[in-house]
Amino acid sequence: MPQYSHVNLLLPCHSLEDFPTHHVGDIAEGLLANWTARWHPQIIAATGCRPQWSRIDELGKLEGAVVLLPAASRDELLYDYPEQGVSDLEEKCTKAGAILLTDRVNRGELAAELTGHIVPSGATEVDDDLVRDFYALGYWHLQIELLTRQMRYASHLDDGAFGNAVVEAATLAASGSADGDSVREKLQYCFTMLADERNHYYPVDAYLLPLAMIAPTSRPEDVQQELALLDDKLEMRTNLWCTGATATKIKEEQPGLAENIASKIESVDAQLVGCEFSESPILLDSPEAWLADVRRGLDAYASAFGSRPTTYFRRAFGLNPALPPLLTLTGWQNVVHATLDAGQFPTMPQSRTSWEGANVVSIHAFGNVPVDASRPETFLKLALTMGQSMERDYVAAVCLAHWCGKASRWLDEVRRGQRYNLGIGSLSRFEDFFASTEFSLQVSAPEIDKYHSPWLAAEVTAGRADPVSQHVKQWNADANRQTVNGLATWAAVLGVGKDEITNLHEDHSPLRKRGTDSQVEPDDIPRLRNGLGLLVARRLLARGADDQPLGRLLLNLENAPMFDTVTGKKIPACGYLWVPKSGATLATSSNQDAIVTDGSTMANQFLSLKIDPDSGAIRSIYDNVTRGNRLSQRLAYVDVDSASDVTEMRCDNLEVVSNDANIGVIRATGRLVDSGDENMKLLANFSQQITLRQRSRMVELEMEIQPQVELSDKAWRNYFACRWAWASSDATLCRSILGGRFESNAKRCEAPLNLEIVESRRHTTILSGGIPFHHQCGERMLDSILLVRGESCRNFRMGIGIELPSPQQAAYTFAGESGANASERSGGALVEIGSRRPDTDSGCLFHINSPHVLATGWEPVWSDDSAGIVECAGFRVRLKETSGKSGCVKLSAPRRLGSAAKCDLVGTALQSVQVANGVAEISLSANEWTEVECRW
Repeated sequence: MPQYSHVNLLLPCHSLEDFPTHHVGDIAEGLLANWTARWHPQIIAATGCRPQWSRIDELGKLEGAVVLLPAASRDELLYDYPEQGVSDLEEKCTKAGAILLTDRVNRGELAAELTGHIVPSGATEVDDDLVRDFYALGYWHLQIELLTRQMRYASHLDDGAFGNAVVEAATLAASGSADGDSVREKLQYCFTMLADERNHYYPVDAYLLPLAMIAPTSRPEDVQQELALLDDKLEMRTNLWCTGATATKIKEEQPGLAENIASKIESVDAQLVGCEFSESPILLDSPEAWLADVRRGLDAYASAFGSRPTTYFRRAFGLNPALPPLLTLTGWQNVVHATLDAGQFPTMPQSRTSWEGANVVSIHAFGNVPVDASRPETFLKLALTMGQSMERDYVAAVCLAHWCGKASRWLDEVRRGQRYNLGIGSLSRFEDFFASTEFSLQVSAPEIDKYHSPWLAAEVTAGRADPVSQHVKQWNADANRQTVNGLATWAAVLGVGKDEITNLHEDHSPLRKRGTDSQVEPDDIPRLRNGLGLLVARRLLARGADDQPLGRLLLNLENAPMFDTVTGKKIPACGYLWVPKSGATLATSSNQDAIVTDGSTMANQFLSLKIDPDSGAIRSIYDNVTRGNRLSQRLAYVDVDSASDVTEMRCDNLEVVSNDANIGVIRATGRLVDSGDENMKLLANFSQQITLRQRSRMVELEMEIQPQVELSDKAWRNYFACRWAWASSDATLCRSILGGRFESNAKRCEAPLNLEIVESRRHTTILSGGIPFHHQCGERMLDSILLVRGESCRNFRMGIGIELPSPQQAAYTFAGESGANASERSGGALVEIGSRRPDTDSGCLFHINSPHVLATGWEPVWSDDSAGIVECAGFRVRLKETSGKSGCVKLSAPRRLGSAAKCDLVGTALQSVQVANGVAEISLSANEWTEVECRW
C-alpha cells in the first residue's frame, strides 16, 4: 500500500480571485507544473477525488499528504525569513506523516514523484497521450475559473458533477480496461462542462491566432514538427511567417520542407503571413526601394510555396501611417498592427479595426500585440489576456507568436483544448478571423509621431559602421537604379531591342524580372547609365547626319526642368538638351551681377543670404517677397550629459571659391570649440561650403567635420549636427516618409528626403539628401544629425529650398545627386552622354502636364508577335501626386498611345484610362501613387 493518500498544493492566495498570475520565468513554469501534475489520471484514480489546493496560511490537511510548495508560495510562507518558514513546514509535515516537495519546475519529473508516492506499485500504465489530455483538462479548468473571475461573474460550474466526471474518466484510464476513445468520451464531457461555464458569460466566438515564425536559422525538423501538429478535421490551424529571404533559403536548401509548407497552405491548414524580402528599415527607404523589396519578396514566396501571403506582418519595426495605401496597392488584404522588435507604436483600441493612413485609405488590421508563446507567464495569465480582450472588444482574439521549435510546452495544452472543442478560443488563421468577424465601423488613424523607431540607437549600440552615411549612399544608389530603369524604358520606347538592352548587364539586368532592380550592384550603375544613355542617344540620332559635330547630350528623367551647370540652358522635363563641347560656358553679360557681392553675402533673383564672417555659419536667408529672416544654420556639437553643452563655430578662413553670374561658392574653414570651457576645448575642425546658383531657389551646403573628441554610444544625446533655426513660433514642421507628407512635433524623427517649415505666407524646405535622423532641440530649432559613434564619413551634403514649386520633386532630385563625397555622386536623374547633334537641340520624349506629379519609376512592356520577335508594346510609369490636390493629368509619349490603364503596384489592372488623340488622361486623387500601363 502507498504511504501517502492525497496531494496538497499550497498556493499563495486566499481564493482564485487573487491567484498569482503576475509571476514570470521559472516561477510561472513551476506554478503551472505543480497545478497540472496533480491531474495525472493515476493520481486522481488513487486518491478518488479531483485535485484540491490549500491556502499557504492554513496549510490544509497534512496527514498522509504529499505537500507541494512551488517557488511562488515560498515567499508567502514567512515574509521575512522564507528559509526558516520552509524548515518549520518540513517539521510539521514530518510530524503529520506527510512529505514536502519544494520548488519543482519540471512537470514530468514531478508527476513521476507523485505517482511513486501515491499510486500502488504494479498499477497499469496509462498512455502518455491520454495523460497529456488530463494535464490539459487541469490547465483549462484553472484558466476557465480565472476567466470567470476576470469577467466579474460567479462560477456556475457544478463542482460536484465536474469532480465526479473527472474521477470517473481517470479511473477508467487507470484501470486499463477501456480503450482511449472511451476515456476521451468521458474527458469530452468534462471539457463540455468547462465550455458551458465560459459560454454563460461570453457566448460568442473567441480566437486564438498561433503565429509560428520561421527564422533563417530555424532547424528544418522544428518547422516540420510545427506542421505535423496541424489537423484539418479538428481545425488545428496555424499561421506561418517568414521573410521573402527566408522563403528563398528554404526553397534552395530544403526543397522537401518547402513542398510540405506549400501543401499545408493549399489544404488551408496553415496560412502564409509575410512582409518584404528583407525587412529593411522602411521609414528610411525611398518608395521605389520599398516597392522593389515587396515585389522581390512576393516573387520569393510564390516561387518557394506556390502562393503569396495576403496578411502583412513585420517582426522588425516599420509601421507608419504611409503603409495602409501602399499595402493596399501591393495586394495585401490585412495587416497585423504590431512588431516584436524594439521601437514604439500605438496600440489599437480593438482586436479588429480599420487602420487608416495617408489619403484616407484604410486596411483591415489586427490591433492586439502578439504575446510571446515561448514564455510560461503567457500561459499562466492567458485567461486574463483573453478576459481583457473580451471586455473591450466586440470580438476577442489573442495572437500567440513564437519561433518554430521555441514554443512553450503549455501551447500543447491550448491545442489539446481545441481538440475537445473547449471554445475559449479556436485556433484560427488570420484569414479566417477577418472573414468570420464583422467589419468594425471604428477607424484608427494614429499620428506619425506615435511611431518611434529604434534604428539609430540600435545601430550605434550594436557598433555597426556608418549609422548615418549608409542611408545617404542607399538613397543615392536607389535613385540611380531608377535612372537606369528609366533609361532602359526610354531606349525600348525609342525602338531599341530587348536583347540589346538586357545584354548590357549579363545576369543582373533591372529589366529581366519585375521587382529585381534592387539586385543591381552599385558598381554596375555607372556602366549601365552610360551604356543605356548611348542607346537612347543613338535613337535620337536616327534622323541626323553622321557629320554633325560632337557635343554633350543631357537626358533629364525627372518631370521637372533642370539647368545645365555649364551653359545655364534649360533641359526640358522628361526630355533632352544637346550643347556643343566648345564655347559652351555661360558668359557673364554686362547687366548681370555676380552671385557673391561683398565676400559674405550671396544673392540671385529669388533669395539672398548672409554668412557670419566670425563663425562661417549662415546668419540669415531672405527672399525677395516677404520680410524677415527665414532660416539660420550652423554646425553644432551636442552632449546632453556633459556639464557644458555650449558649442561655438570659430571661422579661421572665409574665402570666395567661385563667383560669376552663374554660380557663387563660399567656403568657411575653422574650429568647433566648447565655449563653456575655460580653455575653449577643441571639439572638431570643420569646413563648410555654401553654393548658390543663378535661377535656383536652392542653397547647397557641403559640410566636412573632423571630430577631435570621442562620441559615446548614446546616439540621440551625443552627436555632431547641422543645426537649423527659424523665426516663427507658429511654423508647422512637416516630414516626408515613403512619399507621404506628415505634420510632426516629435523631438526625434526620421526624414531622409526632406523637412518643410510651413508658415502662413512662406514655405522653406530642408533637403536632407538621405540624411535620415533629426532632433528637435528647441521650440524653433532642429538638429540634422551628421556624426555619431561608428560613423566613418566626414563629408555631408544638404540643401535649403525657398518657395520651391515642387518640394518633393526637388527633394528626390537632390537625394539622387547626393553622396558622401563629390566623386561618389553620379548625377541622379540627369545623364550626360557624348553625342553628335540630333535633329533638334532639345525636346521632350514624354510629357506630363503637371509639375506636381512625379514619375518615380519606369518599366517597358514587351510583347511577342506571331513570328516570335520581341517588341516594345508600351511602358509602365509610376506617378505620384505631391501637391495634395486631385485632378486630371495628361501623359504623352514619343509614340501615339492606343490604350492605357491604372494598375496597382504589382501590375494588376484596376481601371481603364481615357486616351484621346494619343494622349492618356489620368485622374489622380490627392497624394495618390499609382502605376499606369500604356500601350501603342
